[in-house]
Amino acid sequence: MSTDASRDQSDFESPDAGFKWSNLGFWIGAIIVCAILLLPLYVLFKVSVSTVAEATAPRPSYLIESISWANWDRLLNWDTIGEPLRHSVIVATGTAILSIIIAAPAAYVISRLPRNTRYIVVLSILFTRMFPEVIIATPIASNFFAWGLNDSDLGLILAHLIRTLP
Repeated sequence: MSTDASRDQSDFESPDAGFKWSNLGFWIGAIIVCAILLLPLYVLFKVSVSTVAEATAPRPSYLIESISWANWDRLLNWDTIGEPLRHSVIVATGTAILSIIIAAPAAYVISRLPRNTRYIVVLSILFTRMFPEVIIATPIASNFFAWGLNDSDLGLILAHLIRTLP
């Protein structure tokens, strides 16, 4: 009879954790899947650090031969990226804030409705999501032009709200 104090060290050893040939197919498949998933990222990186002549050559090399950071310098120049980045931050922040301001009270009101009424309201909201947004694109666009919201941050925020709010 063995007690805790008299247990052998062999009782605590794990089974053979060495290489198993039965797992070879799994690892080969995993490596192939990883290579397929990472290949587009490699190609994107290769093109981004290549010169224009190398990237547009009729038969470009698959390997990185020389690295040129000119494309990245041109992209990350503040004159190039500053205004669009500011615009994106304003639109994303405005959309998020307005979505919360509108949706939170509406969700609270819906949560306070009786169960059957709440079910009907939620289903009717979901039914409106079945229609494509392109159906309301023309009326919304004509209203935006009439209100002077075309090509403005507020107009883009309101257009994004159509997608984020049901």
